[in-house]
Amino acid sequence: MPIKSSKKRKQRKYHYNAPLHVKGRQLSSHLSGDLREKYKKRCVRLRKGDTVRVMRGGLKGLTGKVSEVLMNKMMVAVEKAALTKADGKSIPKLIHPSNLEVVKLDLTDPKRRGKLKTKTGGND
Repeated sequence: MPIKSSKKRKQRKYHYNAPLHVKGRQLSSHLSGDLREKYKKRCVRLRKGDTVRVMRGGLKGLTGKVSEVLMNKMMVAVEKAALTKADGKSIPKLIHPSNLEVVKLDLTDPKRRGKLKTKTGGND
């Protein structure tokens, strides 16, 4: 069903109540320059194991692997990005995918490799 309303409150409602197959598409980040040239794609869906660079916020410049992708919260946990609580426990800092740039892709999944290959016209 297409989204018909242009009201901001309804747009937020559609965004937060979207089904998981739509939320997954919204969990994508831009590729770095060399990956963009190699795969002829601007952005890619984030997965556990991808190496990303933080582009915005207090952790700008930090590079680490994606340790968790939270579909319901629309956020990503990066290995080296952590907060220390008052009792000394370390919890992951959740980052929105729009603030990340993919530096290295995790290509262990043959389906993902095939999907990237079809976009490039046969190059690996």
